[in-house]
Amino acid sequence: MDERLKEIRKALNLTQEEFGKKLGVSRGVIVNMELHRAEIKPLFIEHLCSIFNVNEDWLYSGTGDMFIVNDQNTKEAVRLFRQLTPDFQQYALSQIRGLLEMQNKAAFSAAIHKSDEDMEAANDIDAEVNSYRHELEAEENAKTLSALQNTDKSIG
Repeated sequence: MDERLKEIRKALNLTQEEFGKKLGVSRGVIVNMELHRAEIKPLFIEHLCSIFNVNEDWLYSGTGDMFIVNDQNTKEAVRLFRQLTPDFQQYALSQIRGLLEMQNKAAFSAAIHKSDEDMEAANDIDAEVNSYRHELEAEENAKTLSALQNTDKSIG
């Protein structure tokens, strides 16, 4: 079972620390379980299966799928994928990776665009603040000049 625990972590692409954090245990606990230095308790197994939708039968015996698929789209994708030959499975995976890369680039581009819009808005606000500051300075200068002129009139 310790090897299957490591397989789950690797399939989820998590480090021992990240895996432990999501399960509420330390990295050391995960290391010890993976190296069979610590017993994997039933309560931990239940928690692991609940958090990551792990198939408990697979975890205990290695039979069945590693994960329990809950949503219809994923179930259909897995069903269709299994019907493909290994060559077409590899091709499908490369296409999915390409789609994911496109999605990530689009999200990054949108974030940059949003950042540019935020920067423009901030610049507009800065311009308004500077304009208002100049108006206040002009009013203050006018008051000071008026006060100086009144002082000169009263002295003269």
